[in-house]
Amino acid sequence: MIVAGIAAIGHRYDCIDQLKVIAFDWRALASARRIEPALATAHLVIPEGHPAHGQHGDAGGCLWNDGCDPRDHGGSVQAAIRAHGGTEWAPRFSEVSLAGVAAARELGLACGAWGVTKAADAATMKQLKVDSYTASGPEWGRSPGS
Repeated sequence: MIVAGIAAIGHRYDCIDQLKVIAFDWRALASARRIEPALATAHLVIPEGHPAHGQHGDAGGCLWNDGCDPRDHGGSVQAAIRAHGGTEWAPRFSEVSLAGVAAARELGLACGAWGVTKAADAATMKQLKVDSYTASGPEWGRSPGS
């Protein structure tokens, strides 16, 4: 499994405390915690309106959240993450708000964001006081001024 490989590398190079497993499928995060409790994890959240958001299996629960449905936690995805044993709420950057960050902090969760593709988005994340974000896209590969 990939998590075992990540953990082995982290221990070999004494950097396990600098690694994080992020996933939309919360079952993978539970597995990662069982394999290597020292690995940080982040619960990625599928945006409202996305076709995969709230996909339900035969038992009625969302396929992505490993049985921790926000509907069972007062509609709070942050509370569902906490109930799942998570330590970081990680929505798409466009869904981060001061209220969402405050809700996460109240539950003891860090706040990360994903989908950041522009420097302006990164600046917004800083203003919203997120702890970390995942950035990708061509803007990050350019030298300043190019």
